[in-house]
Amino acid sequence: MQIIDFHAHAFPKKVAAKAIEQLETHYNLNINNTGTLDNLLVRAEQANVYRMILHASATNANQVESVNNWVANVSSSKIIKFGTIHPEYPEIRRELDRLKELKIRGIKLHPDFQKFDLTDKKMYDLYEIIGDEFLVLFHVGDDVYPTEDNYSTPKKMAQVIKDFPELEVIAGHLGGYRMWDEAEKHIIGKDIYLDTSSVFQYISLERGSELIEAHGVEKILFGSDYPMKAPREEINNILNLDLSLEDKWRILTKNGLKLLSELKML
Repeated sequence: MQIIDFHAHAFPKKVAAKAIEQLETHYNLNINNTGTLDNLLVRAEQANVYRMILHASATNANQVESVNNWVANVSSSKIIKFGTIHPEYPEIRRELDRLKELKIRGIKLHPDFQKFDLTDKKMYDLYEIIGDEFLVLFHVGDDVYPTEDNYSTPKKMAQVIKDFPELEVIAGHLGGYRMWDEAEKHIIGKDIYLDTSSVFQYISLERGSELIEAHGVEKILFGSDYPMKAPREEINNILNLDLSLEDKWRILTKNGLKLLSELKML
């Protein structure tokens, strides 16, 4: 089985420990992975993962080029690289063109860490520039802020895909991290991909199975959210879902291979 992990993060060695500490504080978690690229690849090997999509977000505009340079210099046959961009970055078009020259055709946007609202005008300007040129994985949902103040609610994600139907979107965390009732109301069933990252420590496998079936298994992608979780642990959660063996295979392998092949990212 050629397992595709669509949602994994790693950090340069010199900042990995600090990044893990910040993640633990933000999400109130104990993380048992180092967050380095070496550790990510070890965890991938332990889980027999075929390809991992590597994400790294610039938390401010000044980091955009350095983060993209680090991602571009990663060398591993297991890694498919996603770049970063920030709405405050002054040369968005130039940097997106540079990413394409570097053969990077995906972008990760994390509103809660990058401190922008999904429906902000500056973000709408960014979506216009991105168009259909990149596959965009959005972090959606967060329980740290009250719903009305949250940058990335499922309702806001639904508004974005309505206003920009040409965007190639993956909504992380089954459409809304720790906001799954709202995700069910606004995201589930829409014609976008969802990933399974950072879901099953909060909802039951039964509830997860219900949401997946309601959305459509063909639009679900496996994601471990390393370093939050190790891929092997999250693969076991998929295998224990109340779904057919064929549907589990679709989530772990078939859907990811199909999407990456269609976008010529393999």
